[in-house]
Amino acid sequence: MKKITLFIFIILIILTTQSLFCQLIERPSNFNEENAGTAENPYLISNLNNLAWLSGTWSIYLDCHFLQTANIDATETITWYNGLGFLGIGYYRVSDYENDYAPFTGYYDGNHYSINNLYQSGNFGYRFGLFYGSYGATIKNVRLENINLQVSGDWMFGGLVAVARNTIIENCSVSGIITTTEAPVSNYSGGGLVGRASDTIIDNSVSYVNITQLSQINRVGGLVGYMNNSTLKNSFFYGNLIFDSEMHNKNSAGLVSDINDSIIENCYITSPTKLVNVSAIFGNITNSTVINCFYDVESTDLTKLYNSVIHPNNIANNFGLTTGEMKRTTIYEGYGWDFETVWAINPNFNNCYPFLRSLNPEIEHVAEKDNVIKPINQTWVYPNPVLGNEVNIKSTSRNNSLEVTIYNIRGQLVNRSNEFFTKDGESVFTWNKRDMNNNEVTSGVYFYKIVDPNDKNSVHHGRFLILK
Repeated sequence: MKKITLFIFIILIILTTQSLFCQLIERPSNFNEENAGTAENPYLISNLNNLAWLSGTWSIYLDCHFLQTANIDATETITWYNGLGFLGIGYYRVSDYENDYAPFTGYYDGNHYSINNLYQSGNFGYRFGLFYGSYGATIKNVRLENINLQVSGDWMFGGLVAVARNTIIENCSVSGIITTTEAPVSNYSGGGLVGRASDTIIDNSVSYVNITQLSQINRVGGLVGYMNNSTLKNSFFYGNLIFDSEMHNKNSAGLVSDINDSIIENCYITSPTKLVNVSAIFGNITNSTVINCFYDVESTDLTKLYNSVIHPNNIANNFGLTTGEMKRTTIYEGYGWDFETVWAINPNFNNCYPFLRSLNPEIEHVAEKDNVIKPINQTWVYPNPVLGNEVNIKSTSRNNSLEVTIYNIRGQLVNRSNEFFTKDGESVFTWNKRDMNNNEVTSGVYFYKIVDPNDKNSVHHGRFLILK
């Protein structure tokens, strides 16, 4: 009954808005040129009516190329289609709205121009985002600014793409708000950038989205809701996740909620406000790799790297850092981040957090001396792996005021101490493998961070393995 009712609703909406659609669409200026839509002469999207043309007639122009040539103000979409807003690209066909839809299969280059104030509401099409769906597509250089998605019904949402399959997404950014208001089917998902990614590569992309969750779903990610056989790299989330109760955010996370057979590397999260009861990097993981990712423990107030793990996985070099550390280059560079061509830091941009050069080519990288953490002299753990009752952490700095912080593989604080002593001209800390509640820790991988309290610009990280 529910499907029949929704089907009738969609039919009525389309019939009553058909004339409106005809008024909205405008063909690209080069539409009638002989080779229009090819890689050599892509269809030019220069205004909102061109974008409406693309969304409403997409299935007719499969595998074509599109190039945005100007900033587009989409403010008036709040009045479109009886308040439903913008009809996403790659829409459901009315003949069978559940299974038969026309995903975007072409090449869209936003050309670093912006689309501002895009609005969507209601449950028309079951999906929300600039692109409802994509398959075998390339979407690059898109800037979505101040989106407003009012999500309801049985949905998937992504500020850029709701469902991406076999898609390349690169150099894209999204900012704005997403609010969910009705309880969806439990296996649906949402993200600030992409709701669900399968066989997809996401690179050099950002979500500045604030997601407010007022419905019962536990697959929400600041960047991506669900990943399967996909890659996410060189990207970050700098937004907020707000939930009306803890039950609704069981597996939600700053980067990705659920990961399966996928790779995440060189990403970070931070937030202008504290994030409550969510994981920092991911919620659940199965047979995947997550390496060299960081989160701001001070701004987010998060202590948990992830919610649950189904082995085997490769989870390594993922840390919670202080706000000051998040704004320094050397920690990232120590784990292979590229600050020559990919990343940059400028104290007057992005609140001094790392930003992506490809998205902000006009912003210069600043590498001042006071913007660089000085590494403490050589440090190491012995024995490693640890088989006995003690862990010894040694530093050649000869400074007994050093502070050591130990984290487990989930990014949770295990212990903190400044009880170094001098032995053979070196500073040594001996840990009895007990947490701050005096409970003996389990076997596994642990991380340490050593800081000189008298010089916050001196820091060193490392890891070790405890075996029983």
